[in-house]
Parts: sequence; C-alpha cells; structure tokens
Amino acid sequence: MPRPKRALADLDSNAGAPASKKRSSTGGGKDTGPHTGQTLQVVQVDEAREGDGRKLKSAGAPKSAATAKGKKVTSGDGGREAQPEARELQRRYLTVCRPMWDIEMEKRRKQRKGKDGQGSSYQDVDEGEEFDGGNCMHGKPAEDRPDWTRIFTEAGTDYMQNLGEELEKRDQDMHDIYVFNDFSGYGQHEVVHNVLKDFNKEFSKKEAAPATFWSMIEGLACFVASDDKNDWFMIDDCDSLGATIEIVGVAVISTMRFLAQKGLLSASSPFKNIGLVAGLYLSFARDWEEIGEDCDATWASRLMSQVEKAGIKISGPCDIAETVESARDERYDEDKPVPKVKSRGKKIPNNDEDDEGNRLWMSWEWKNEFAAFKKDYFRPGSSFDISKFTKAKLKQHSLL
Repeated sequence: MPRPKRALADLDSNAGAPASKKRSSTGGGKDTGPHTGQTLQVVQVDEAREGDGRKLKSAGAPKSAATAKGKKVTSGDGGREAQPEARELQRRYLTVCRPMWDIEMEKRRKQRKGKDGQGSSYQDVDEGEEFDGGNCMHGKPAEDRPDWTRIFTEAGTDYMQNLGEELEKRDQDMHDIYVFNDFSGYGQHEVVHNVLKDFNKEFSKKEAAPATFWSMIEGLACFVASDDKNDWFMIDDCDSLGATIEIVGVAVISTMRFLAQKGLLSASSPFKNIGLVAGLYLSFARDWEEIGEDCDATWASRLMSQVEKAGIKISGPCDIAETVESARDERYDEDKPVPKVKSRGKKIPNNDEDDEGNRLWMSWEWKNEFAAFKKDYFRPGSSFDISKFTKAKLKQHSLL
C-alpha cells in the first residue's frame, strides 16, 4: 500500500542526533550477490575487456567507442534520421541479480498478505532464482542465459559501478564522520547533478551516440530506484530536489524519444533492457510521489506511454504492475493535438498543461528544459567528496 501523503513542508530532515553507522557499499564492483548492498551491483567479469579500469569523469561517464563513422546522428528533438551503424549499437550485456531492496519489499508485501489471511508468510519468498548452481548470477554474459531478463550493458554496469563509488565518497556514515544531518543526502544530490552534466554533454552533441548516454540512463536507474536514495529524498532544499527529479525524468523521456526517432524504440531494439530501465524509473517516480502532496513526477505517464506504445513490456521491481497502473491512471489524453514547442526562454504552451497546471509532456525540448534547470538549480562538482577532505577537516568531523 502506498504511504499516506504528507505536505513536503512538514518533513523535518534535520531532526534527531547524529549517529554513526556502517552500511553496505552501493557499488565497488564486488561479487556480493543479491543479499548485500542496496543497488544493483555488478562484477568485472573480464579484466582484459575494452575500457576496463578506466577513470570516468564526474559520476563516471564511460568513453564509449560509439560514434558511427560517416553518419551524423543528432540528439534532442529533431526529425527522424537514419539508424546509426549496427556496430555502434552492438553492446555486450551482463546479467545482474535482483537487488536486496526488491527482495525485502516482496517479503514485506507477502507478510502483510499473510497477516490478512490472504497470502504466504515472510519466509515464503523464493530467492533461488538468483543463483545458478549456487553461483551468484551477477556479471555473467547475458548470451549464456537468454532466459535471464535482468540485464545491463557492459558500459551501463561500468557506469553503475563508478556511480556507486562516487556515492560512497560522499557518505559520511561510511567514513565515520559527521558534518551535518543532510550531508550524505546532499552528496547524493551532487552525484546526480554530475550525471546530468555528463548526460547533457553527450546528448547535445551533433554526432550523439545513443549507446553512450543510454549507459548513463541505465546506471542512474539503479540508484534512483533503490532504497539508497532515502537520504537524498530528505534534504532540506525541497525546490532543488523537486527540480532535479523532474529534469532526471525529462532526460529519460528525451532518451526514449531519441531512440524512437532513430527507429530504436521497439521490442526488437538492440537496446534489450528498455522495459527494465523504464520500470526502474517508474518506480522512482512513484516513490517520490508517495512522499508528499507537493511531490509530482508528471513525466512518468509520458514514459509509460512511450514504452508501451512501442510494444515493449515494462518490467522491474515486484510491485511494477501497480506502478504501471498508477502511471496509466494519470496518463494524458493522447488524442489531444500536440502543441508546438516555443523558442528558448519562452513559457511552455498552455495546451501542454492539464486543468490543474500539471505538465503533460506532450511537447518539450531537452536543451530548453536543461537550460532553465541549469540557471536556477545546477550544482555539480565535488564539494561533498570526503576523499578530498584535508586531514584536519577529517579530524574535525571524526566520530572516532
């Protein structure tokens, strides 16, 4: 059942005394299986593979070998162009285990049903599917397990791993320090902004490589759908948080539209995990909307419509059916004429809003949306990177 909504202003994110705690890594590439950590973790399966061990900028932008030679592929919202060369889209896929937060959520759901006499007990969740002969299913070549639906591109798993490392660098509990209550949450906020910086750089190129920015969308999905984002959701800058969540959604629906324009948004797409990635972002949107009455993710209905219209089945966490239905209930009328996008700096068209003033996302341009966000809220960087703290600063804030 969804949590009752509360006004965002009623949330006190700085209540309570500081407490030191240890929590599991969000990344780091350890082969820990589905029962440790919170995000979808992956292992490095081949030390000799292309790009292994590379350092990634900001949150970890992969340097994909991706641009089709001799073909110009523009990103954004222009007309449909020729599909990029096949070799640009050929990516190795790896299996990923079901994350611990999803297993725990299913256990809680079954436990609640059991108490009502309608279902099984907490212990009845079958976790055997995560293992193959006792071996963790993390990081195995997807071609060896065509039946396995939870797969990510190799570049996406690299990005996810580096994203986890960046988040760890900003987790004050993992470093046994205390700066202020919302420090780790703002660190996560900074990492998400770094991802947006990477995405905008790649997506705005005249010869944009969809495989490159798709890996960023994949990697970020694992964080925003997990329980690790709880600190982020509790930061006290509600305006910046809400604007950031909206621009993340705009990045996702802009990516889906780009793929559609290139003929790549379909059930036979070389991007084999569109349904899974979409499901993770829909879960993220639902988590945000359940926090309070001021928390909206109006882009979620647009995302669901894009993917389902392409004939792609949406998958994801154990409650994905309810999540999809929720987004479907809020879907706009697709028979409504599509409004024209006005030039940069202009107000969005009135007919791209419903009667309550909510965006319908029938018309938008990434460059305009990101420009407005950048002007008021964009704060990438490394201000919350604890690895850059001086010894004196670490000693000042140490809890040991």
